Amino acid sequence: MKIIFSLLSIAFSTFSFGQLLINNSKPDVYLDSNKIELEHFLFDQNKIEKFDIVKRAFDARTNTSGSIYITSQQPQSFNFLSYKQIKTKYFSNRTKPILLLLNGMFVKDPAKLNIDSSYISKIEVEEGEDYKELRKLYPSMVIVNVKLKSNNYNDFERGIYLNGLPLKTDPD
Repeated sequence: MKIIFSLLSIAFSTFSFGQLLINNSKPDVYLDSNKIELEHFLFDQNKIEKFDIVKRAFDARTNTSGSIYITSQQPQSFNFLSYKQIKTKYFSNRTKPILLLLNGMFVKDPAKLNIDSSYISKIEVEEGEDYKELRKLYPSMVIVNVKLKSNNYNDFERGIYLNGLPLKTDPD
């Protein structure tokens, strides 16, 4: 009986491990026939004309289980800038350590970042010594905040939200 339970536990463990590999796989993503890592490319979603999803069996060699093909309205309209290009264009004169923010959120790996130039609303460059709280701790740090364009509200600026009862749209 112990042998049967051992075999069953091994079989379930192997089955679970196999499922784990499939769940961790990512599809290949193509933007206008160019393979990209979607989490590192930022662009205006309104420029997308269509996308197609092709499902296929898990491929252990490439760790993928499908492909996503994104077709833009105008493929030549994208001008992706890397972090190095953004730094050269907007704040190359800064020699101090740089803390990069994207819409106020920290960017952990700026070297992988690619942003469509038309998607950048503005770039704010400030220094640690400009802030009373950071003046003593990090005076030699440059803080760069890249703000992206948004259709939700004015370039991710703080919106004003009123909480309360919903407005009545239907007459009684």
